[in-house]
Amino acid sequence: TLNGSFLLFSVCFMGKKRQAAASLEPVLPNEKSTQTDEDNHDSSACCGCRLVLWFFVLPIAAVLLGMLATHNPVLLVKLPAAVNKAADSIAPDFMESLKNMTQDYLPSQDEKRPGLLAKAKGMRAHHPVVFIPGIVSTHLELWQGRECAQRNFRDRIWGTASMIRLALTDIRCWLEHLALNHTTFLDPEGIKLRPVAGFTGADYLVPGFWVWAPMIQNLADVGYDSSNLFLAGYDWRLAIPHLETRDRYFTQLKAQIELAYSLNNRKIVAVSHSLGTTVFLYFLKWVERKNGGTPNWVDKHLHAFCSVGGPFLGSFNSISSLLSGEMRDTAELDRVSSFFVESVISRTDRAALFRSWLSVASLLPKGGNFIWGNATHKAPDQLEDQKNLFSVITRTSANRTDYLSVEEALQLVRDNVGDEYLQAINSLYSYGYDPDPRNKPEDPRTWINPLEMTLPDAPNFSIYCFYGVGKRAERGYAYTGDANGSVVLDGLALNTSEHIKFGVKVTNGDGTVPMASLGLMCDHFWQRDNHNPGKVKVRAVEYEHAPATLIHSLSMRGGGTTADHVDIMQNYEMTAHILGIATHTPEETPERRVFSNLKEIIANLKADGRI
Repeated sequence: TLNGSFLLFSVCFMGKKRQAAASLEPVLPNEKSTQTDEDNHDSSACCGCRLVLWFFVLPIAAVLLGMLATHNPVLLVKLPAAVNKAADSIAPDFMESLKNMTQDYLPSQDEKRPGLLAKAKGMRAHHPVVFIPGIVSTHLELWQGRECAQRNFRDRIWGTASMIRLALTDIRCWLEHLALNHTTFLDPEGIKLRPVAGFTGADYLVPGFWVWAPMIQNLADVGYDSSNLFLAGYDWRLAIPHLETRDRYFTQLKAQIELAYSLNNRKIVAVSHSLGTTVFLYFLKWVERKNGGTPNWVDKHLHAFCSVGGPFLGSFNSISSLLSGEMRDTAELDRVSSFFVESVISRTDRAALFRSWLSVASLLPKGGNFIWGNATHKAPDQLEDQKNLFSVITRTSANRTDYLSVEEALQLVRDNVGDEYLQAINSLYSYGYDPDPRNKPEDPRTWINPLEMTLPDAPNFSIYCFYGVGKRAERGYAYTGDANGSVVLDGLALNTSEHIKFGVKVTNGDGTVPMASLGLMCDHFWQRDNHNPGKVKVRAVEYEHAPATLIHSLSMRGGGTTADHVDIMQNYEMTAHILGIATHTPEETPERRVFSNLKEIIANLKADGRI
């Protein structure tokens, strides 16, 4: 999600590239090999075809105008004012046309949505519900800015059409305001962005591209409104502990939950997506441990926690983002598309931006070689026809090829991110494994890592791990060196035996997070007393990625059967399960369901003597 948000204007080209290379794709467990890429209707490619005009054509025009201006000093002086004047004059009509052009099939137009079916069954709002968004989901608005953004007070620097306008008219100004201070990793001098409160802060990212809108609509169908449903957005750039030190986020979240509990006299259901899962796990420890805490707070106030696509053990694209500002999206671009991407936001610019956001470091893989394997111990999630999956980074230089395990890859990241970033992540986060964290001294660094902490003592509390399976997720990268000695993703690397294409190694997952990260905690570690001494009820529930074609669905993002990391937010079955939990309808509440290769991953860890 993080990486794709900066490259929406190029994904139409990626879709074509994927189709051309479809014959090289490995078939993963739960993935339907009989469907073509056109049938699967990859959400990124389809989204790119709708957004290409405003995220690709317009940036190209801006680049060409800039090139022309360098040869005409008069134009160079007049160009910024002319662009702003033109943007002002066309803004109303252009933005309305933009919304119409990119509009997906809206949740309110879906007559088969789960909320209407639940209402027909007599299901009604019961538990108050709080949403915890993922990374880049919450809009950020400008409260204080530099001279280039003086006219943008309270405009959304991230989210909505105002983000697009600033990015197209002054890309440097936009990047400057999105970055945090590279020393304190808080607000830069003279710049202050803050998360937008309420549902409008995360229902749609940009016009027509929904995030939480389907979930809000379905809950509204059974009687939810702003009195018993709220969204707790946050500044997703910050280190998770800094959410409290700067914004008092956890204090406010605790107060909101307590108020909802008091007004409704019912426990709360929390629903998180992606990074929001890590944020809420941190909150569960914070609320019971920080400054004395309240030991029984979770059991008293929370009914259930529904994690959607939670990266419990991290996501590998955080490594490539911090290491070189690259990811699968850029690797799959052809040369022409790659040139234009680099012209607008270069990989150096992206890496510098990511290295100002300590939230990215909270998503680095957890568990080390113990979980992810090395040259001695095979990666537990390695598929039968795959080799060297343990190697997170395959680095080629001269006549030598090095295979780096996850611990060696993380060390390479540490060597490249700069001293300040390194000191920050060492003081804030921990990525190890503790086979028995019970009765250990509290270390807040471990509160982002479920392998090094225990769940709260809350036997009446339930956790549901909802996630998709059967869509390729990043698991490693092929790197080479450039003329400056920096590491660069090798977009030409191809190795069918290792499932490497365009320099990216893939394995089973939800398109973003690999299977082991999605399911191991829920279906193994939290089923044991060592990490769950309080007997919290934990269920893993999997959904097969089977996106509907445009012929069978009016949605261009896979319809109600997709299980993509982001688009699963409209998955009919998962939505029905969340409705069952929220409305306190036992017959609609899901039980454990695992049909992926998660069982084999656990069996491989046991066979290797690691668990």
